[in-house]
Amino acid sequence: MSGSDLPRVVLDLAGGDFGYAVNLEALRILSRESDLPFDIIAVGNPELDEWNFDFELVNSCDNDPVKVGLELVRDGVAQAFVSVGDTSKVVSRAAFILGRVENISRPAIIAMFPTIHREPAIVIDVGATPSANAQNLVDFALMSVVYAENVLGWNSPKVALLSIGEESKKGTPEIREAGATLTSILPNFIGNAEGRD
Repeated sequence: MSGSDLPRVVLDLAGGDFGYAVNLEALRILSRESDLPFDIIAVGNPELDEWNFDFELVNSCDNDPVKVGLELVRDGVAQAFVSVGDTSKVVSRAAFILGRVENISRPAIIAMFPTIHREPAIVIDVGATPSANAQNLVDFALMSVVYAENVLGWNSPKVALLSIGEESKKGTPEIREAGATLTSILPNFIGNAEGRD
């Protein structure tokens, strides 16, 4: 494995609607960057041996690059896994291979959205849970705070529930129940927010 002190990111080259062609082109572009803050480990294409890229290639007899990539993270070989493959497959494999955080009901996907303010907004969950219950929403809020504080270095991030109105009586029963719980346990919970906020 690489002798670099940089973190290692595993890239799934097989995932996505366009598969290898687009992912290889992205890898070509990345390989030209000399000051990347991470090393690349590519999985998912046994034909890569013929390419001359400045990155590490992991070939495996296992034909599931999502599984292979997540196992590299689990085993400490890499620190992150990136795939544009099937969301449900990646999320379910990650939960099985990497495990879940204790007392968290479901995994979630975080996205960063630009805002007119200095900092972007963190939006969670953007695709892993098609129908969230109140406990899921509370867990997502708690995970977003941990992410904002520990990964982004934010102090006391504000948390809101995305709903159809700012008033606490607005939204689905799940939103209202989650809002009541968050009000009692999260000091930086500011209530409901609308998409325009």
